Amino acid sequence: QLLHPFIPFVTEALWQDLGFQGLLVVSPWPEHAAARPRGKGASAHAGITRVQRVVRDVRSARALLGISPSITLTVRMPRSRVPRALLPTVEFLARCRNEKGGAGKTWVPLPTVGTGFSVELAREHLRGLDLETRRVSLQRVVEKLKARMDEQVRNVGAMKRKASPENLERAGAALAELKTTFAAQEAALQALATFTASV
Repeated sequence: QLLHPFIPFVTEALWQDLGFQGLLVVSPWPEHAAARPRGKGASAHAGITRVQRVVRDVRSARALLGISPSITLTVRMPRSRVPRALLPTVEFLARCRNEKGGAGKTWVPLPTVGTGFSVELAREHLRGLDLETRRVSLQRVVEKLKARMDEQVRNVGAMKRKASPENLERAGAALAELKTTFAAQEAALQALATFTASV
């Protein structure tokens, strides 16, 4: 993880080769038991972690659905997930407004890629969005990435017999990058397809 900012493709490839799940770039840092916060520090740490996850979910869903960043979203967040004192921070960072009651509105769960925090979006934000077109477009991106990844696998296989170690490492790093991008886009497609089917 320390080397990832300097050689991201190599470290992602190593991460996958060592059998770790997910992407190295979003994996949590290892913690030493003595370094974990205790008491009030532990609850503050947990609150900040929740804020980060909710903000990431709202921003990811906004991008996935094609909702402009200039629009302030109306959302509902379970109070147990984000401490009340940190709600203004979430609202600012995610450009959203938490509506406590929500009477008279229809709510849909945000499509999430990974974290699974339950944040609901006011259905009014879906008006005018062509979710099926977005899904088809993302499906094409995934198919193109799959084709490029398959081609790169063949190239790396062919290079193993005659390429220099440096060129082989570069090709392996390019393959690792493609695998990472493919996995992220495939997860986004799955989240969008699930969301589209549910609304």
